Amino acid sequence: MKEQVQEKANSLPPSEIISLPIISIIPDFSVFNPSETTTASIYDDIKKDKWKINDTNVLMINKANGKHLVFNRIDIFNALKQYHVEHGEKDPKFEYVRCEVFTDLDYIQKALLSNPTNSLHSQKPTTIIQKVSFLLLFFF
Repeated sequence: MKEQVQEKANSLPPSEIISLPIISIIPDFSVFNPSETTTASIYDDIKKDKWKINDTNVLMINKANGKHLVFNRIDIFNALKQYHVEHGEKDPKFEYVRCEVFTDLDYIQKALLSNPTNSLHSQKPTTIIQKVSFLLLFFF
């Protein structure tokens, strides 16, 4: 299993940063389940104009079968989409959202990209806690 994960980590496909229409993005809950409280907090910050898009909150998208599936930061996506649905005609600032788009990722690749504590795909050594966390992700 470790070799398979390491092989996937070493062969992550390149990505592209692009803007996509928010209405064209579909949530993919296979790796990440959003928190309703986090989504509500982000939505409140958006309404108060306290929330800004930056490099740390770009949506991670898997383009598969012609669809754009957000697999990480779904709480951000849900808040942005809710705001767009409720206020889009008056305030179209989230009509398009910045996304990091990958193509045809499998589950292990999405998990590697979604786990911010996982360093299997970097040059840094993996800690024992990271290894155990990653293995638990696949077995439970």
